Parts: sequence; structure tokens; C-alpha cells
Amino acid sequence: RLPSLALGTMKLAKRSTSVVVSAALKKGIDAIDTAPTYNNEEEIGAALAHQKLKPFIIVKVPKRATLPAQVRDEVLLSLQKLGREFVDLILLHWPCDAIEADSLSSVWKELEHLQAKKYCHFLGVCNFSIDALRTLIPLCSPNGRPILNQIERHPLLPQWELLDFCARHGIQLQAHSPLGQGRSEVLEQHVVVDISKATGLSPAQVVLKWNLQHGIAVVTKSTSDAHLSQ
Repeated sequence: RLPSLALGTMKLAKRSTSVVVSAALKKGIDAIDTAPTYNNEEEIGAALAHQKLKPFIIVKVPKRATLPAQVRDEVLLSLQKLGREFVDLILLHWPCDAIEADSLSSVWKELEHLQAKKYCHFLGVCNFSIDALRTLIPLCSPNGRPILNQIERHPLLPQWELLDFCARHGIQLQAHSPLGQGRSEVLEQHVVVDISKATGLSPAQVVLKWNLQHGIAVVTKSTSDAHLSQ
């Protein structure tokens, strides 16, 4: 089962990673989202090595991997850096390069092969539009369809059509950048401020809850202990 809340590690400095990951797990956040391009997988692995609990781990195959061998190498390198024999979920980070290289089919088949070899439990995608999903879905084997699409989603970018499409195809949505990548206008919307005042929740809590109430899991990042508690 996909946890409703995951710690995001994009732009998380190496020197802060271990402390933030450990703090998040202590606060009950039981999923970690990372990628090779975040350049902190080794630090995450070091933090996890000292944890008794085994969180749900999400890794990504970067868009530079447009050949099966490259996909395999990226996954195995991520596992090595994380100190894991397998992860819970592997996402294809971006659709564009594989589609343009006409290699999406072979890339996805390699991911299915890695899943069959028990390197992961589930497969998914990240930043896939409706058109990209329409290209991918016919290429999947019956047991190899993506279970998740991780996208940017917040009140200024609700993505209702994509939400409906994914629901009809049995694909869970997960929101990255749920606070709008730090843009103040997301948290300063009148409706968000009004709900915050009425409920006693912070504007950030209101926006996160908005996604969760639509059945959408959330990836969020903070280096603040107080913000992690929220």
C-alpha cells in the first residue's frame, strides 16, 4: 500500500540529508522519495542503515536512460547507493527523452524485467501527461502497468483531467511540489487563508489536506522539525 505522505529529497543538501530523513521517520513519515539527479542517495542510504523500521522507498530512472542497459545500470546504481537489495517503487522520471528516442517500449520492458527479478515491488511514472500515458499503456504487459503517476499538483495546478484519466485507468496520483515549489501565491490564496483561520490549520496543512481529501498521496520536503510535524 502506498503511504499517503512521503518525504521528498529534491534539493536536499547532502549535509542535511541524514538528519532530515531520520527526523521524518521519527515523526511517522514512512516513505522516502529520491532520484539519482537529487545527488543524495548515498546519504539517504546511510540514514536508513541505522533505522529499525523499513520505510517505503521510491526511486526514479532519470530521463537520460533511453536504452534498456542504461535503465538497468541506473536502477542497480541507485540500489547500491541506498544499500538496498530492492525498493518498493521505481518510477520513470520523465517521458520525453524515451518517447523522442522511440525507445519507451524497450525502456518499460526493462523495468518490467527488473520487477520480475524482484528489484522492486511496483512500477510507476513521474510527470506523465495524458498523451504520454496513452502512449505508454498499450506497451505494458497485463501485470506491468504503472500503479502511480507522480505529478505537480496544488490548488493553482489542480490537473482535474489527468486525475480523472488516471482514476479510469487504475493509476494512483501522487503530488510532488504540493505547496507550489515554494511559491507564496499557493499559500496566500483567499480560500486557503480563510480555511486556515477557520480550522486552526496552517496554510501548508490546508493545501496538503486538500490533496489528501481528493485521494492523492503527497510528497513534501522540509528541513524544519516543526514543519515535519505539520
